[in-house]
Amino acid sequence: MKFINFFIILLLLAFGILFSAQNFHEVSFHLNLHWIGFQFNQKLPFYVFLLIFFGLGILLTCLYFFFAHTRLLILSQKRLMEMRRLKQLALQEREKNEKLNALLKQRQTVSSSLSSSENPVESNPQT
Repeated sequence: MKFINFFIILLLLAFGILFSAQNFHEVSFHLNLHWIGFQFNQKLPFYVFLLIFFGLGILLTCLYFFFAHTRLLILSQKRLMEMRRLKQLALQEREKNEKLNALLKQRQTVSSSLSSSENPVESNPQT
């Protein structure tokens, strides 16, 4: 796999060198923004402009994904905080439920002991 990646990069590099060697003619770039008084004129080889615009495209894509990733990271943190809060709430409710079950068992044992002490005649049939 490493050799395939190396071969692909080598092919792309060779293609770039051939492209720049065959497209050496100069291209002029004019940018006039009259409303702010900005004027830009530049003559460079075609491949330089191509590299500049590819670089700008890569930069803008990285910026876009950086902000998208940041937004998703913030959303993920909020959801993690909500999950922690809900787990804490579930633990509190489980503790309340265990306390109530313990009280219920205690009352059942007290009521069963009271009911057995109220009927001593039934437990001793010899009298």
